[in-house]
Amino acid sequence: MPEAVHCMAEGNSLEEVRTIHQEIITSYTLDFAKHAKPTDIPKLSHIWDSIVEQLARENKKFMFSAIRKSARARDYENAIIWLEDAGLILRAFCVNTPKRPLSTSLQRNIFKVYALDVGILGAMAGIDAEMLVSGDRIFNEFTGVFTENYAAQQLRAVLGPNLQYWKDKNGKAEIDFLFETAGEIFPLEVKAGINLKSKSLHFFASKYNRSQLFRTSLRNLRRDGKICNIPLYYRTLCRVSLPNPDCVRLSNLNDLSQNSQSTDRGQAIKNDLSLCLCERLCCEVLPIRSWFQFDLIEKKYNNIRMKSKLIIVAL
Repeated sequence: MPEAVHCMAEGNSLEEVRTIHQEIITSYTLDFAKHAKPTDIPKLSHIWDSIVEQLARENKKFMFSAIRKSARARDYENAIIWLEDAGLILRAFCVNTPKRPLSTSLQRNIFKVYALDVGILGAMAGIDAEMLVSGDRIFNEFTGVFTENYAAQQLRAVLGPNLQYWKDKNGKAEIDFLFETAGEIFPLEVKAGINLKSKSLHFFASKYNRSQLFRTSLRNLRRDGKICNIPLYYRTLCRVSLPNPDCVRLSNLNDLSQNSQSTDRGQAIKNDLSLCLCERLCCEVLPIRSWFQFDLIEKKYNNIRMKSKLIIVAL
């Protein structure tokens, strides 16, 4: 959230940042009563309060029974749409068979619900600042949820409201996100750490004969066979495949990976890579288990030298 990021960038404590998040959440819940139909207000609160619980489950598919045992989809449909239209939640719809266009392949009755912002999600989950900076075990177990929610935010900014994920009909594999660009459908797997086992990606590739796969993680920019690993700090995750001079060229990934073996999360961006120029780079937020600040980064772009500061913090 802009106010929370500004507060952190000004050198304030994480406790002060969390206070801002709580104030924002309170204003959202008060808006339910101001702008929604009276009959929908309790339903909005039930859905909103269940987001953390829904995401914390291994199967993140949104379950109406998690709201109330007697809850039915048709009773809550208007409330879900209201929250989505208000920009308070993001939905990713299930796709069993990826066909172009993806919008015709998704199942509207099977979806995941993400929070609009990882900072808001952290406040809703009651994760305090001390757990963030100390790398508390409880927070570590929740890291995957934060990372997937972050990826949903980034993809939403680029692709619009229709996010999709893939799940095999037999339940053998699942891919966090799909995106369609340059006339092709690509899978994107989200990893919270540096363990890059990608069984689901390989299963997807063998089933649908895909030559290019994508994964985003804490690892640097690298290429592992068919898999292109995009660092989490790379802002526009899915634009890497586009033939755009502002983006990393896939043809260069093999050369770049030779210089990206270090696990230092800041090393790759210090290299002279053709990363996407982003005017908002000076304050980027990623869901990582602790916070730290990179050195001033010197970048080259079209003969323009730019110094930026990158802040990575689980807000």
